[in-house]
Amino acid sequence: MTSQDYYQVLGLPRDATPEEIRAAYREAARRLHPDLNPGDEKAAEQFLLVQEAYEVLSDAGKRTQYDAALPSEIEGVDFEVVYSRPVLPAIPEAQLVYALLTFTAPPGARNSPPPPLNLCLVIDRSTSMSGRRMDVVKSTTIELLRQLKPEDRLSIVTFSDRAEVILSGAQAGNYRQIESDVHMMRASGGTEIYQGLEAGYKEVLRYATPRHVNHIILITDGRTYGDEERSILLAHKARQHNIGISGLGIGEEWNDVFLDKLATTTGGSTMFVEHSNRIKSFLDEKFAALSQVYAHQVKYQYSDGQGAQLQYAFRLQPDVMPIEQEGNTLLLGQVPIDGSLQVVMEFLVHPIAPEQRRVYLAQGQVSMEIPLRPDPQLVAPWRLSRKIGESGPITDPPKAIVQALSQITLYRLQHKVQEDIEAGRIEDATRRLQNLATHLLAQGERQLARTVLKEANQLQHTQSLSAKGQKHIKYGTRSLLLPAKIEDSTL
Repeated sequence: MTSQDYYQVLGLPRDATPEEIRAAYREAARRLHPDLNPGDEKAAEQFLLVQEAYEVLSDAGKRTQYDAALPSEIEGVDFEVVYSRPVLPAIPEAQLVYALLTFTAPPGARNSPPPPLNLCLVIDRSTSMSGRRMDVVKSTTIELLRQLKPEDRLSIVTFSDRAEVILSGAQAGNYRQIESDVHMMRASGGTEIYQGLEAGYKEVLRYATPRHVNHIILITDGRTYGDEERSILLAHKARQHNIGISGLGIGEEWNDVFLDKLATTTGGSTMFVEHSNRIKSFLDEKFAALSQVYAHQVKYQYSDGQGAQLQYAFRLQPDVMPIEQEGNTLLLGQVPIDGSLQVVMEFLVHPIAPEQRRVYLAQGQVSMEIPLRPDPQLVAPWRLSRKIGESGPITDPPKAIVQALSQITLYRLQHKVQEDIEAGRIEDATRRLQNLATHLLAQGERQLARTVLKEANQLQHTQSLSAKGQKHIKYGTRSLLLPAKIEDSTL
């Protein structure tokens, strides 16, 4: 059988209806018919291929056999999409549709060595980091140094009101001198994140190659003032060079909105730790995750479909983060060697005319870097669509969709609280917090529910949330989306 994708030959999605297959065949056959293209050998070849595609796809038995042997829609990575509804009804009202996207490494990749790392730790050494916080960062950094593979590179930058490169592109070996330099780090001065971020970006860029996973890990416990905009612009430059940024915020005083923006711009993630003893586990987890990347900088460049609009996107795995829409580009994240990249999207479908047969939710191309491939850059066309017709008996959405949406609802609820507070709608924000606490209690999240109720009481009296409580609620509801939590909630 031909290696051609017959669906692509006819310009159809893989769930095309028999009517769509017939219509696409007729249009292509008319356009490519030899009588209309005399002497055009390419058109003649395409005409024969269109006939071959139609012969297979129009026969139910042949199509079933063909579908079973089809490779992934995106060559180089296994891909699956689950929709909240199998068919959309043609109704004059707007409706929501959800798509759960799952990218996994092909089975053969799991026996391959992971790609080398090119990392930079950008460490806040302002006065507030002194004591236990700095001690834990130092000891964990030394442990990470000892885990380097020969082909890995690690840089270390410290910053307060100026930046200093402690280590530039170190590889395995010569630990004694490196460890001595790390032990000499001392806390002093204020917090100017741009200084450290710029130095870290230059270090990663210096050693960046398509064969490496290129990433900056920013560790801070304070707010930066006056340089947020420059830092965000630098994150956009990092994105253009396929360099990710992840952040660790320690304690109560750092700016979570700013750090989230840095991370989402580059497909990275942020984590909140209240106490020093969690610093080590975060860095260990992040280092381990980056060491097991199959594909990174997974992007979807799209245009809204006719009659539909993307409303919201959220990454569920391998790390939990809302995905920011930059123009018409979504930076989805990275595909682990063992595990998956999982993203849920919400689409608003506008009223559907009775004669419509399909709605294209979004269409464009997906791209990613796969360091293990001879050509690391992968680009493939990609469309998301739904058939229109009689929906039949009402059925529940797929279990995976229900699980994801039930958890995202709580995270989005706390986000609405922040919007209400900023708009001065204190009563609305208070009611949302009380509603959130009720849902948390129903899920057995008693400690987080108590924090939410305490903050609701504070909000009524002070018109604002505490810095500590706000972060606990935001990152607490986000942590409910971690795989272990989702599995627990179904028991």
